[in-house]
Amino acid sequence: MTVVWGTTFFTAKMAIDAMGACPSAAGASKDLPPVVLQFLRFVLATILFPLFFPRSIRDVTWPAFKAAFWMSIACVSGCIFQIVGLGVTTPSMSAFLTSLTVLFTPLVVWLWTREVPSRGLAVAVAISTIGLLLLTGPDAGGWGRGETLTLICAVCFAVQIVMIDRFMRTVPLLGTTWLMFVVSIPLTLALVPVFGGWRTLTATPWVWEIAREARAWAPLLWLVLPGTVLAIWAVNRFQKDINPTRAAVIYTLEPVFAALFSFLFYGERFTRGMVVGATILLTGNLIAELSKKKDAKLAAAGADS
Repeated sequence: MTVVWGTTFFTAKMAIDAMGACPSAAGASKDLPPVVLQFLRFVLATILFPLFFPRSIRDVTWPAFKAAFWMSIACVSGCIFQIVGLGVTTPSMSAFLTSLTVLFTPLVVWLWTREVPSRGLAVAVAISTIGLLLLTGPDAGGWGRGETLTLICAVCFAVQIVMIDRFMRTVPLLGTTWLMFVVSIPLTLALVPVFGGWRTLTATPWVWEIAREARAWAPLLWLVLPGTVLAIWAVNRFQKDINPTRAAVIYTLEPVFAALFSFLFYGERFTRGMVVGATILLTGNLIAELSKKKDAKLAAAGADS
């Protein structure tokens, strides 16, 4: 899923540019407000998810709704801050800063449960953080509004990672995942007036123009199907089986793939320091996996004694 999410940064840019070029959208707003893209993303995900997972509607329960509500608040907040920040920064910078989630997740775990991460995971997080600092060094550009919004996004995603670890162990997977999309629609709609885009959203002809313009709907469908429907399902399904701090470390691969795709499709160039940073980041992931095996062996030895 980190590979898929690595592609969503530049495809989101493509979708925003293509939709904003539609005549009705141009008449309603000079540029497509990024929050409108997120609204359409959640609406389509709500419609399409039951087509892939028909059981999701039957699995709707009150505990699932409560879990989905809280996880959706963190998810929508992170997505909105990320997409708005992406509008004023580069795809690779957005990806690198989003991966600071690896730094915030242990803090959220400690605040939530007072559970101190293991020493091996702490070392992995520290190493990955050093890699991120190199990746986002001075050569990558200055600090502005886009970077600040993306930093807030990383905090929100860290909260979501911990919530998934806590909630998804006791609620039905498919019903909860679908309810996350359902709840995200009104939450996103409530933020449209805050971040701008109400006039664009109510320009009805613009919606039909998107359906006729492949440059608009193709990247949007990519964001919705693999980037949202399948990705959120996979995260809810598998992340609960691993430590949340380790999950955050694994997610740090996302900016590496995002940088690779930006290089291949956008012609971005990276300095030696950024390459070194990516290597250090991958080293942190390896240490996390090695510590996982070590913890498992220690647990097994303790059980046998």
